[in-house]
Amino acid sequence: MSAQGAFSQPVWISRGSWSYASNQYINDTGCGNIHLAGCTIEVIGNSTNYTIRIHTPTTSSSGVTNGDFIYVNNGTDYSPGWRRIYNNKYKPTASDIGALTQSTADGRYVGLINNNGIY
Repeated sequence: MSAQGAFSQPVWISRGSWSYASNQYINDTGCGNIHLAGCTIEVIGNSTNYTIRIHTPTTSSSGVTNGDFIYVNNGTDYSPGWRRIYNNKYKPTASDIGALTQSTADGRYVGLINNNGIY
């Protein structure tokens, strides 16, 4: 991205072509591979303090689809990292948000409720 001028402007926006062979992918996100073919990429900031947003297409042969990813780096004293935004196509699971599944709740709490006279 920097070779394309991403850090030479305060705000830089680009869109990858649909050529998988002509585009790179990012594989160190911890959120899955982001193939840049068909993605919209936004860079806000400069080479030392910046935010990158990537919006992936709805289809892909080798990357995450329907994704919105953000990378934030605020300098050397900051712990930069990727995160993925939940949306209507990428909904969180119960474990993603720390909720109990129905079977866990049934098994763990029904006896507790019965034993404490709630029923």
